[in-house]
Amino acid sequence: MDDRDVSTFFEPCRCDDRFSIEPHGDAYALFYGRCPHKHGYNFMRISEVSFNAPDMKEIENALNSHPQLVSRLN
Repeated sequence: MDDRDVSTFFEPCRCDDRFSIEPHGDAYALFYGRCPHKHGYNFMRISEVSFNAPDMKEIENALNSHPQLVSRLN
């Protein structure tokens, strides 16, 4: 079978728990613990982003750089 063997859906997730910001409909969503085989938690919808706001990747990196924030969610 290919790399997307369905047995991986039933094994414990070995992905890193972290924040991610991804396009979601006509806006963005802030997720925690999202990976290719797990939806993760959808914390908020981010819309109406100001023209001078930081890049979404920059916000994502800032959130993930605070271990105390991430550890509170595990």
